[in-house]
Amino acid sequence: MTFELTHISDDCFLDFKGPAVNTIVINEERVCVEKHPDIFNGEKIVLPGEYLKIGKNQVQVDYTADYSTTCSGMHHFKDTDGCEYVYTDSEPNHAHMWFPCFDQPDMKARLELLVLAPADWIVLGNQPETTFESVKKQTEALFNVNELMRGQFKDKYHTHRFETGVPISTYLFCIVAGPFSVIQ
Repeated sequence: MTFELTHISDDCFLDFKGPAVNTIVINEERVCVEKHPDIFNGEKIVLPGEYLKIGKNQVQVDYTADYSTTCSGMHHFKDTDGCEYVYTDSEPNHAHMWFPCFDQPDMKARLELLVLAPADWIVLGNQPETTFESVKKQTEALFNVNELMRGQFKDKYHTHRFETGVPISTYLFCIVAGPFSVIQ
């Protein structure tokens, strides 16, 4: 994520509700979690002021998020026929349940979506799909696919990349994915 700051503050944070934040890189510098033990409390990720700068900042977070079963955030549903479906419902402030963000309706961002999904799934997002391809080395790197996992990904998963859209509030960002039937 990239954002601009007009001043540095120790209370800058990303909203995120999840079980784990594995690594944080701010402006190409890995944050020393040992030095900042309170960086993640299960609800928000504090961005230490010493890593931020006035102007453009870049933050990368490697995190783990849970599926929701309450229809908030990223919901996972297994139908009675055994088919699985995933969709998001981020309104009014549940985007932070599936990705770290500034989950405030007055703050808008251009959001980019790249999805790795089973080959037989239909995947929809807010914007038109720009590329659809079977898993390749570039995708494996993005999703941290290692040598042991490579065999199970070959021809079984596809990547779906969507256009970056106009700035929107995070609660409007969505994914719908599953073995849907298409009627035209």
